[in-house]
Amino acid sequence: MRYELLILAALGLPAAAQAADGYVSGAGNLNCRSLQQDMQQQKLTDGEFQQWLLGYFSGTNVSHSLRSRRGVAVTTGATVLPGQLAEMVMGKCGQQPDLQISKAADEVYFELRQLNR
Repeated sequence: MRYELLILAALGLPAAAQAADGYVSGAGNLNCRSLQQDMQQQKLTDGEFQQWLLGYFSGTNVSHSLRSRRGVAVTTGATVLPGQLAEMVMGKCGQQPDLQISKAADEVYFELRQLNR
């Protein structure tokens, strides 16, 4: 069991390092202005964006949980509906249209984390 956990931790850490350095795929590569245009032109649906956000939050939670010395599950954003998460991220976009979506999601993530949500 410990061997399996070590492998999982080793696999998770490079991914976390890549995310910290800005390696993000999907909607997170877009800036706010581009995302809004893609959604208006129906190149990306609300549901697809919400699914990307859920994946981003899940991956970030797993990364933080793996790096936690306490071994506690991190559940930031779990009590917030996907549509609400999307609204919160898009709220960041209204303030900064050139902001990368992954950065806007990070801001929302850490705000929710401070609130223990």
